[in-house]
Amino acid sequence: MKMAKKPLYESSTFGQDTRVRECAVKLNDTLLLAKLSAGDLIAQEAKYDSKCFISLYNRASRIEMKNDNVESKKESQIHGIAFSELVSYINETRSCDETINVQVQMFHLKLIVHD
Repeated sequence: MKMAKKPLYESSTFGQDTRVRECAVKLNDTLLLAKLSAGDLIAQEAKYDSKCFISLYNRASRIEMKNDNVESKKESQIHGIAFSELVSYINETRSCDETINVQVQMFHLKLIVHD
């Protein structure tokens, strides 16, 4: 019993070509990158299966989400360190001279936060 052939679709936009290249790079798919090195998908008259195409996008999205989570953790750690430094600065400033005008302290606080 023969299985029905899945229809293949022709690549028709440069946006699609760009997206496939981005996915291949994110996934470090050397086989796909090698095929893409021959030229854009339209010039190669490339054909694709829709399920495979969606699978490529989904795998790249999962990798991107993992990378975003790592970046989010790093950013959170950096914010924690910055906050700790800010609290230390405030405590040092308060212990050195309690008579410093509050407005001056706020001005310095703004400078630190913006730098």
